Amino acid sequence: MKLASVFSDHMVLQRDVETSIFGESYYYEQIVVNIEDENGYEDTLLVDNVKPGKWCLKMNAHPAGGPFTLKAYSQVLERTPNGNLIPAEYGIDKEFIFEDVYFGEVWLNNGQSNIEFELQNAIGGPEEIASNDYPLIRYYNVIKAPVIDEEFLLAEEEQKWKICNKGEYGDISAIGYYYAVELHKKLGVPVGIVDCYLGGTSVTCWLQESILQDMPEGREYIKEFKYAIWNKSDEQFEEEQREYQLKVDEFMEKEKAARAVNPNLTNEELDEIAGSYPWPPPVGRNSAYRPAGLIETMFKRVAPYTVKGIVYYQGEEDAIHNYEDLKKRLPADTENGIEDFTMVLTHEQADSDYLSDEDVVTFTDIACNTMYRNLLFSLIEQYRCIYSEFDLPIVLIQLPMYIMRKTEDMRDWAYIRDAQEKIADHVDNVFLVPLTDCGDYDEIHPTDKATPGHRVADTMLKNIYGGSPVRSYLKVAGCSYDNGNVNTVRVTFDNNFYGVELGENSLIDFRKETPSVRFFPIGEDGMDDDYIYGFEILVDGEWKLPVGARIDGEDIVLMSGGGSPISGVRYGFFNYGKVNVYNKIGMPLVQFKKPV
Repeated sequence: MKLASVFSDHMVLQRDVETSIFGESYYYEQIVVNIEDENGYEDTLLVDNVKPGKWCLKMNAHPAGGPFTLKAYSQVLERTPNGNLIPAEYGIDKEFIFEDVYFGEVWLNNGQSNIEFELQNAIGGPEEIASNDYPLIRYYNVIKAPVIDEEFLLAEEEQKWKICNKGEYGDISAIGYYYAVELHKKLGVPVGIVDCYLGGTSVTCWLQESILQDMPEGREYIKEFKYAIWNKSDEQFEEEQREYQLKVDEFMEKEKAARAVNPNLTNEELDEIAGSYPWPPPVGRNSAYRPAGLIETMFKRVAPYTVKGIVYYQGEEDAIHNYEDLKKRLPADTENGIEDFTMVLTHEQADSDYLSDEDVVTFTDIACNTMYRNLLFSLIEQYRCIYSEFDLPIVLIQLPMYIMRKTEDMRDWAYIRDAQEKIADHVDNVFLVPLTDCGDYDEIHPTDKATPGHRVADTMLKNIYGGSPVRSYLKVAGCSYDNGNVNTVRVTFDNNFYGVELGENSLIDFRKETPSVRFFPIGEDGMDDDYIYGFEILVDGEWKLPVGARIDGEDIVLMSGGGSPISGVRYGFFNYGKVNVYNKIGMPLVQFKKPV
């Protein structure tokens, strides 16, 4: 018997449900799992037989608590002349003993670099690490590997669960850390985090090949990958990888030296010294970024380790691809228009347990923004199948604001946010964490990870753990002419908690809205935060700023100043810009694009 490497000392197992234990065997074996508490009391969680090959069994449910010693051992079985399996005479074949084991809440983090972003690099992270001790928060970092080879297997054997002891947890996901701390404090139980991510990955890296081959969107990615590696040998790819790594190392050394002189360098100043970060990496048959790669070499190395749910933060890498696909589908003369498109899902999706019949016929979308949405839907469906839990909670972190300096705002990130919101709106047990009001100009990795971490925790506590509503983001309910005036639109909201208000954030007025129009009412101090930012209106097929806007009770009223009727409204529907509308409990208005 061999257990999966995710089982180790200091692990946290999911409380109150049957938990999976899995591995592989070379013989017919009987698997026995016992736990023993500090007082020597022993309880048997599992006795079952397995066949040669990979296996997965369920241990009995156990309440939160610890520390426990978990013992797992196997006994080889042999067949009697009449075909029955009985224990072999030579006794126990293999025994594993895991110390300091707890039962609590376990979550898996998945996606790319913004969920991978380590606490030691986040704003306030070093101070957290140096001053806080959380022995009942633990985490397991999945080995980041493109292929499973001997080197990988040896490294995986050494990988263990880590404890958040003071000064020792700098490599934990920053977002994971912040939500884990809040869950630990408010639920009063141990919390375990399984970190399974890699920066720069497409959603297709985490999807099985069979699923990708069944989807036109997936086949498109596979086709492009095969074209990119056509006629490229493994040796050529390895040489390209070596050269690429030298460039990365050189950049990192220059950046380190430059920041030692000036820690507050902007990216533009850094580029003048060290050049741009080398990206993208070379592509080859064994690339970590190939379609259907990391689902096998990372995710399935830890799944189905029992978790409460999955936190997924990804989409940056697919934004351009999704946008290019959108442009192919969208008629040129309606690119700036706004329509409600009804999409009938594929047969496989329509038969899914996750969508009701009503959802199938009302799953509307902006223009033809379907590529990423369909891939994301398939990812959620796949993960739930892997865990055999068809309502497994999924927390989607929406992309923040971002644009690289001196580039056109193509709104490709806005379309990813739209796809994420549509999935959360129409798929059961999927919850959106909005970051419309977050982001750093010219920085794809915002260093404020406390805000998204706290919002993830709030989402979990409100929607999954059954507490009283903690926070709920502001969402547009409708746009209609105000008292029949076609040049004035009243925007109404859901989840406003008795009103809307303007709030402060770090976003800058990149789109230069304030010089263009004076919004009102204006506060006595006349400061910028008294402007309503982020709204655009559609008039005669063109999007423009309203000439006026005001908060009216629980609504916002927008004015065009006359002329042709306003036919649409959008808010925050750009890659980067300033937005500042919140509900009365401080949650942001999610971007939208809606007809009047």
